[in-house]
Amino acid sequence: MWPGISFVPVRMEALMERARADGLVFLVLGNLLFLLISFSIEIPSGHAHGLLLQDFKAIYYSTRCLLERHDPYSATDVEKVYLTESGADLTDHVVAGQLQGVIYTVYFPTTFLLVAPFALLAWNTAHVAWMIVTAVALALASFAAWHMSTQGAPLYSGVLLALVMTGAFSVLWVGNAAGLVVALSVIAAACFLEKRWIAVGVVCLAIALMLKPHNAWLVWLYFMLAGGPGRRYAIRSSMLAGVCFIASAAWVWSFAPHWAAELRANLQTASGPLGRDNPGPAALGTHTAGMIVDLRTVFSLVRDAPAFYSTASALLGVGLITAWIWMVCKTPRTRTAAYLALAAAAPLTLLPNYHRTYDTYLLLLCVPAAALLWRHGGATRWISAVLNAAAIVLTSPFVLTLLVNYADRLHPDLSTCAGRLLILLLERPIPLLLLGLAALYLWALAREVRIARGFETAA
Repeated sequence: MWPGISFVPVRMEALMERARADGLVFLVLGNLLFLLISFSIEIPSGHAHGLLLQDFKAIYYSTRCLLERHDPYSATDVEKVYLTESGADLTDHVVAGQLQGVIYTVYFPTTFLLVAPFALLAWNTAHVAWMIVTAVALALASFAAWHMSTQGAPLYSGVLLALVMTGAFSVLWVGNAAGLVVALSVIAAACFLEKRWIAVGVVCLAIALMLKPHNAWLVWLYFMLAGGPGRRYAIRSSMLAGVCFIASAAWVWSFAPHWAAELRANLQTASGPLGRDNPGPAALGTHTAGMIVDLRTVFSLVRDAPAFYSTASALLGVGLITAWIWMVCKTPRTRTAAYLALAAAAPLTLLPNYHRTYDTYLLLLCVPAAALLWRHGGATRWISAVLNAAAIVLTSPFVLTLLVNYADRLHPDLSTCAGRLLILLLERPIPLLLLGLAALYLWALAREVRIARGFETAA
């Protein structure tokens, strides 16, 4: 035996331990910055007179409306409750500008069931409690994602997660339920893959499905397709969410028998020509730090017609998701395949239909797969690093605000190809980056399929 050979494994283990320690330091620092920025605002300033926590106001006051035995899907009823309890003045242009986002309820009845404990509290207490719950959930999700990454590249993943968490304060400032839904989806995935705290994972995924099913459904679908214990966990989550939906729908129906039609009408109003969720070239929803990030915003630059950009986005999204489903069914049930499949699911969830930057924190699911690709080296390492870093940095509210303000100063002409290209690169790069991430992880997943088939052929 050559001298020193026996010490190589020991040295490698020491280096890995150092990388874990350094990665954990970055993760902790990122979370501390996240909490510091999130709660640096004066908490009472989250009152109904300001723009802060606007999205939480929507679910808070609609739930208050239901608790007072009124129709939570009626804009008139919610407006009365909002104006009465908040003391807001419609002559204030800030209050008037945010009114549509507060009074038009676009959530399923299960939201009222989950938000009811907060709605029983006064606003000043309720919004602080909501921020704390969301912040704790996101912090736990970041640690869960890092724990899944420690066998790959713990230092690299710690840096990525620190970048994600540093910009995550925006979801707390607007109070959007996406922060909680994303966090619970990541925690559920970690519980199921690690086969620990299964009951917690089942409840977390059920709550995510109840609040924003369009954010959590691909995570749920992965475990359904993967089979084994994960399928049982996913079934339990869907059963729990289904029971809660029936109960909450019955509760809402007693005061709003036509709630389903009203919900559709509210969705149409929000996404209409003057709605805040319109993805068109000149719409407000694409000119803020909390901009819409799905593919409709890209296709709307080609043709500003809802029938065109919604159909084009849906077709491309469905095609990619169909390919993802085929690969998930063909890949072996390994940890690597699971990480790659969930990493692909994150951008695929965001691309086909309505999502904003607050939903992009679902990219936490990409970190374990990014750590694996980084460890494997080669050109894929650098492609993955660039795409992940760019997606994380460009979804930061600091960077988005700078880009939007710069684009507005240029006054691009939307009637020309050059003007639309400028808008695409400055104001709508996120859908393109998400598409790139989806293609990367689908390619990596397809490679796992080829490897599995190669082993089968050799056998």
